[in-house]
Amino acid sequence: MALAIRNAAPLKPEIRLAQAVSEFEASLGDGHKEVFRTTRKAALRTAPIPSDVMRLTAEIDSRVRKQHGLSRCFGPRLTNILQAVQQFAALGDTVVGGSQNLVACGVWSAVRTTLYMAVNYASYLEKLSLLFMTAGRQAPRYQALATIYPQSETLQSCLSEYFIVVVHVCQKIQKYGNRSAFGQFKSSLNDADLKGYQADLEVWGNAIKDQATVLLNQVIHHESQENNKSRMLMSWWSASARRQQALERKMRWLDACSRYDFQTTWKQIRKRGSTSLLPTWPDYQQWKQEIESTSAILFSGKVGAGKSVTMANIVDDVYLVENAIVVYFFCRHDIQESLKSRIILGSLARQYLSYFPEDNGVFKEGVPSLDLDELTTLMKLKCDNRPRYLLLDGLDECSEEERRSVLLQLSFLQRHSSWRLGFSARLSTESFIQRHITLRRHISLPILNPDIERYIDNELENRLSSGQLTLGDPNLLFEIRNALLSGANGMFLWVALQLDQVCSEISDHAIRLAIKSLPRDLSETYARILGESSARDTGRHHVRLFKFLAAAYTPLTIDQIQEVASVTIGDATWDPSKRINNIRRVVGFCGSLVMIQEEEQTVQFVHHSARSFCQGVLEGFGRWKFCFSDDEAHREIGETAVTYLSYGIFDTRLSTQLMPKVKVDGFAQRIVQQTIGTSNPIVNLALDFVMPKTDSDRDIAHFLTHTHQRTSATEFESTNHPFLPYAREFWILHTRNIENSEVHRLWEQLFNEVDLSHLQLTPHVAGPLDHFKAPCKHPIASAFLWAVNYSHVAVFDRVMDLGRNHPFAPGLPWARFRFFRSLLQYLQPHGPFDKVPRLNRQMIRRLLPMAVVLRVYHAVEWMLPHVDPAQILSVFEVAISCGNYTSAAILSSNAAFSPPNKPIIPTELMLLAASTHDPRMIGLLAKMGAARSAHTNTSALSSLLHSDMHHGALLEATAILANAGLQPNTLNSRDKFAVFQLLALGPETSAKMALGSVESILAADSDFPRLHQQILQRACSIGSFDLANAVLASYDNFTTGERKVGISKVPHFPFEGNELVLILQMVSESRTKLASLLVNRGCHDKDRRGFRRALVLRHWQLADALLNGRDLTSDTLTLCDNHELLHLCLFQGDLIGINVLLKIGISFENPSTGPLFKHATPMQALLAQDSEYFIRLSMVELHIRGALSMDVPTKFSDLRTAVKRLLSPSSSSAWDPQIQQI
Repeated sequence: MALAIRNAAPLKPEIRLAQAVSEFEASLGDGHKEVFRTTRKAALRTAPIPSDVMRLTAEIDSRVRKQHGLSRCFGPRLTNILQAVQQFAALGDTVVGGSQNLVACGVWSAVRTTLYMAVNYASYLEKLSLLFMTAGRQAPRYQALATIYPQSETLQSCLSEYFIVVVHVCQKIQKYGNRSAFGQFKSSLNDADLKGYQADLEVWGNAIKDQATVLLNQVIHHESQENNKSRMLMSWWSASARRQQALERKMRWLDACSRYDFQTTWKQIRKRGSTSLLPTWPDYQQWKQEIESTSAILFSGKVGAGKSVTMANIVDDVYLVENAIVVYFFCRHDIQESLKSRIILGSLARQYLSYFPEDNGVFKEGVPSLDLDELTTLMKLKCDNRPRYLLLDGLDECSEEERRSVLLQLSFLQRHSSWRLGFSARLSTESFIQRHITLRRHISLPILNPDIERYIDNELENRLSSGQLTLGDPNLLFEIRNALLSGANGMFLWVALQLDQVCSEISDHAIRLAIKSLPRDLSETYARILGESSARDTGRHHVRLFKFLAAAYTPLTIDQIQEVASVTIGDATWDPSKRINNIRRVVGFCGSLVMIQEEEQTVQFVHHSARSFCQGVLEGFGRWKFCFSDDEAHREIGETAVTYLSYGIFDTRLSTQLMPKVKVDGFAQRIVQQTIGTSNPIVNLALDFVMPKTDSDRDIAHFLTHTHQRTSATEFESTNHPFLPYAREFWILHTRNIENSEVHRLWEQLFNEVDLSHLQLTPHVAGPLDHFKAPCKHPIASAFLWAVNYSHVAVFDRVMDLGRNHPFAPGLPWARFRFFRSLLQYLQPHGPFDKVPRLNRQMIRRLLPMAVVLRVYHAVEWMLPHVDPAQILSVFEVAISCGNYTSAAILSSNAAFSPPNKPIIPTELMLLAASTHDPRMIGLLAKMGAARSAHTNTSALSSLLHSDMHHGALLEATAILANAGLQPNTLNSRDKFAVFQLLALGPETSAKMALGSVESILAADSDFPRLHQQILQRACSIGSFDLANAVLASYDNFTTGERKVGISKVPHFPFEGNELVLILQMVSESRTKLASLLVNRGCHDKDRRGFRRALVLRHWQLADALLNGRDLTSDTLTLCDNHELLHLCLFQGDLIGINVLLKIGISFENPSTGPLFKHATPMQALLAQDSEYFIRLSMVELHIRGALSMDVPTKFSDLRTAVKRLLSPSSSSAWDPQIQQI
């Protein structure tokens, strides 16, 4: 059939489309004509919405199942074409006009009526659905169609031409359906007819795509910006404009929720088959009918039991509920984007908002950046009290963190709304749903599933009829059936795989052998399949293909597989002769582990368990000998993409088209005039807003030609090099493990051409920083964020190199610090349920030093267990160098510093620790064994002594180093004395620490005994008993080799004779104790200054010890008289002092030479106190002290007589006038 564009009739396409619809209606019989008109009337009253498409496909499959008993479903094949028709019919009379709207709704009615007719003939429906499926790949499906339709007459014409072909197909089908022998149609609808219709639909579909692309990208964007005011003005009176604005707002909200294609996965799963179990489950039927509150149901089953197919059938089933609102999502193991919580919830919210009319108040002018909570809030909105269903399949494919995020939001939705929630999960993972969702019902897919028996019967019949299965003995069919039934164990997947194996056998004997030794589980099944299918693959293409499928971020088409599998890694020379000619043969090497989707032509694993088997993580039969990890798979496709992009054949074609001049002057005015005319004065006013601001004659031909060239180049590359778009988008993501790769040089060359501002987070890969809001905006910051989020070490290193010379904000290096610190703080777990962010070890190894330097301690804690022990020592050095004791302490607690793998800490780190002036750091290193070198310790101590370190910290650090071991001989005299002076002046709380330090240093300083004397002098000055004792003990050890403190025979210490004077500068218990210690050690009292000082201070025991019967000088007696010591002892009742003074030779008759008693003798002074209170107080004090019973010397007799007289009642109370003045 000739292309429709060339044979277009002179009449306008809109008129010819109306004629086609009228002819179709006229050709219908009375019954079908009534159905057509009823459907069109309903569409005119209420425009069809996307859910009407789903409801229609569900009805078609339901009728096929009831009328023909087939598990085969056709609805998903029809979805694309039906969506195109629905969107055309939904434009409404405000967009296309009343008459044209009647035609658009007529197209919807024609297609709907034709499909209902075709249901009666299953074989005919097979061909029709295949035609519509193929044409549907280019079907004009644009949810923004209403916003761009009025802007282009060309687009309107192309749409009309497209739907003319659709109506002609319907008319041809209806024509043959009216014949008495309908079977004639099957022979009449030959391949030539199908190809003709398909070619026409593809041509017009591509034309529509080109027009829509131009309009959606707004080629004359700058002109449209200038015309904002005019559009606002026209919206005052144009209902069409107002509706377009409302539609634009709604589309912006829907896009803000999600743009993920959620429907394709459902279609692919739905095509696998139907289930008859839904009507037999009372729990399911009750759940479907509940309306009072939110209820939840869980469908669980073993691997391969058909859970996803069951959920896809449930989607169809609930769409048939009257006025139902249905939202659903199917997670796919091979589409990373579908495993992200934001995508899942966003897609559900988008589906729900699509039910709201565009003029609903929810679609406000400003579209926020919707987070998970806001998406859930949207899901809480009520929509006309209609029954609402939310179905979620495959959540167990998501990571635990993403799963929890989804379920937390849905649990909130369950408590605060009336959604009916449906989930599916494997038996081994169903508990995670029960932890968050209140399940009122739980259905386990049965092991003895009647659908499996029906599936086996249908498949055997289909494969026999198609020639896939050839049997010599008809009775063998029953043997196959029975063997499959007995071994199925509730697994559809297992049955399907065995059927493939049976069909591959070439004789009845081989088939019987195969069914007698059927594998027990999926793992053994996969191993047997690969053992046979890959035997001819000497180049191991199937292993490489498995890696491609496992690592691809989006499903790869068969054409993309053909191109990428032809690349030789590292060979950047493009050689077309190496291109694989028969890629399907290569796919065949993979056996039944992969499949090609009929509609999308994508290659994918038949089941997630097949991927698990290839990666060696599927339980059961032994590991596959070629199993690979995720990193290995990404490395394979990454190196391939780098080599592919290095061919140098892309972006090299230049256009030679001439560029005709296109004047933009008056362009906008003509558009307005052509669209709405100029009869209204308001239009003329609006034109004033779009008049050119200057008289310049602008030529936009170059811009339009460049756009056309760019579009043409893109189309050319996509057609001739189908892998190119994927490689350009994902090559960097796939090369996260590019280090030490043979293509690293090629990678460097490609990355040099990368614009860092284009490194934006992608929805295809989940990362720990997906929701992080950076405190600064800069290309390098964005690139750094990208590298960390996806653990791309090579990009991280390159960005860090670039960032050293490019601060994030000119003149504000603080912005860089804020960015790094906030990023690390965001990465750290914030709660008990938070898991460690998904970063690989290489990235954590680079981030850990940053966390140490920036003092983000929680980040240090969670990163530490994920760093190789061999790397921790280098990070430990970073912590020391930046003086971060907390991080150093955290690092030191790691098992890497514990036996038996404990590393030898370099002694040089003590010098580094000393530079931090933090005694805790020095102590930590000493505890870890870094202070084993006395020489290094001494060097560190020397540096501390010459620093401005705080006194308390310096004391602590010195003590630690001294205890660890020093070489005092290497210190100069000044530094040695500084050490002891520092220790001697330490606070009381540091006495013990100083004591040990002094002992250590003195014991090591064998060549400097004079230091003992100096430190003892200092100890005496400050009255430190512990320090002095340490000096004496060190001297004892030095001279005798053992400590003998407390033994009478001790080495004679070379006292200088002024020690006692230094001690007695003030009074304290410690000084008294110290003085006694020195006296006991034989400390001599040079010039008796210590004795006289003891007398003045009335340290009687010390004075008595120093007396030792030696002759006293007159100066000593004069000193006692001048200080009136005996007078004071009498008045205070100090008998010990009186005893010592009497020993010295002080007499009671010696007059005072001091200022207090003024020449009175001690007795005169005492007797002169005639006051009753004073006398009795003195005598009672003497009595208490036992003065009357003392065995006193003779010189005390006068005192005894005086005491007796004072105690008698008749004692005189005369006062000596001289004494009375005291």
